Amino acid sequence: MFSFHFADQADNSGFVGWLATRLKVELGTGVFVVCGSNRTRGGTYDYWGCPIDLLDQAITVVETLRRT
Repeated sequence: MFSFHFADQADNSGFVGWLATRLKVELGTGVFVVCGSNRTRGGTYDYWGCPIDLLDQAITVVETLRRT
């Protein structure tokens, strides 16, 4: 599992679908996402899960996307 947290006023609409699609293309499998809001922690959060044997690859995909 890995997570993303967004500032309270950040517009992250579309992020879950966009990243889920990228991960499915790159990894060949889907992911599950739990989304919610916690104002005491700064706003919206997403917790992501994927098969454990693909976790390192999923993190590599996310890190690569962060650099682009």
